[in-house]
Amino acid sequence: ASLAAPLLNTVFFMSSLVLFFYRTDYIQGFVSAMGAANPIMFILLFVGINGLVEIICGFAVAFPAAKAISKYLKI
Repeated sequence: ASLAAPLLNTVFFMSSLVLFFYRTDYIQGFVSAMGAANPIMFILLFVGINGLVEIICGFAVAFPAAKAISKYLKI
């Protein structure tokens, strides 16, 4: 769950961004600036390091929290 939440958040956000707004001038400005050849490449370039950092931070926070809750509830 600590990995799924940030991963799914990023996937759903970027999917909806590309699905609804990919053809707008604003997003096409980013596409041109990054040199993305297609929507998938745009997603990979746009998320980049941020997605990785979000996953690591989510795991770093959620794992100790789950461990503490488990210990408190004696599961």
